[in-house]
Amino acid sequence: MNLTKIIHYESWRDPSKRAEIDHFVVMTPAGDVDDDASVHVYIAFTVRLLSSMSLTEPDKVIVRMRAGLAHIRALIVDNALTPGEKYDFMFTTDSPPPMAQFKWKECVYQEHALLGLRCRAAHPRDRAAGVTTTEICEQCQLPSTDLLCDAVTHPVVTGNEEAPALTARNLVDSKCDVGSEEFDGAVNCVPHIRSCWHKTIPLKADVATEPARELLDLVDLLNSVFQKKYGFGLMRLRKAQTIQALAGPSGGRDAYESKVQALGRLLEHIQGSELADSIGASTPNEGSISKLEAFLLALSIPDVPRVIQPLRDAVTVRVDLSHDRTTQDIVSACERLGISLPVKDFDEAWERIVSAVLGALSYLRDEIA
Repeated sequence: MNLTKIIHYESWRDPSKRAEIDHFVVMTPAGDVDDDASVHVYIAFTVRLLSSMSLTEPDKVIVRMRAGLAHIRALIVDNALTPGEKYDFMFTTDSPPPMAQFKWKECVYQEHALLGLRCRAAHPRDRAAGVTTTEICEQCQLPSTDLLCDAVTHPVVTGNEEAPALTARNLVDSKCDVGSEEFDGAVNCVPHIRSCWHKTIPLKADVATEPARELLDLVDLLNSVFQKKYGFGLMRLRKAQTIQALAGPSGGRDAYESKVQALGRLLEHIQGSELADSIGASTPNEGSISKLEAFLLALSIPDVPRVIQPLRDAVTVRVDLSHDRTTQDIVSACERLGISLPVKDFDEAWERIVSAVLGALSYLRDEIA
């Protein structure tokens, strides 16, 4: 799933820098603030700059937030953020952000008809039948949609019916897709007010990182390292269709099940027995992952479960999909992988599984290399 999630973490005034600072965290949709791969971005606006742009009043913080988010979006799209890094950006009177694009709010519910703007969020019985203007949209309570939380759904607006002429549109209803306890209407679903606020940025296909392709590249690297050190590669890559299925496009339940099965086939080909035998490591369990575990324990790898558990969890999900009998706990495996049952977002579930395996093998690479 080629997406990047942004959350707003905190805002404060820094007297030493004479600036207003906003802290955002950039992560994968399945990520967490404390993940090592999360990117912390600090956007600062000097008080002098805000004053020069007449943005010092509390109601003007929206424009500052929009400018900060636009800057982060551009960094994401340009693939300019390194996972796990921290970035500080300071906008001053000498280096201000481009502000012309924020003269008017953005609204995905605006429809540009032949005779002028119409509001697609208008109530079915709206007296004005959705008629609106850029100026009227600007005063509507629905926040600019480049700032509005992704969880806001079904906004409903109406024209001021008692006025002799249409002068305003008012937000009368909205819903929260995730049922946040903080939700009290879309008016407040912006980063500096609601801690549950988040925004998801779709990435271009040539910029987005595909974890499955990373995984295949990493397996190639590990095979080379293991072959040189121990005389056997980590995994046998025998079937081209397995590789094709892993790297194929996402798209719902069928693609998810196909990819999970392909990942299971890949993990079946771990050469645990060969590696364990090469150094005289033993275990009564004949499974390839158990043999790999014995091999890594014999090498005194610091945190062997960090490698082994995600591999076992991925296999457990695969076996459960196959309806085969297993002694493994599918509920516990999914909890460790961060997957809610029953699965609803299959693309996200796949990303969590493959990212967990990628993380396990990345740690192994760092310890073995």
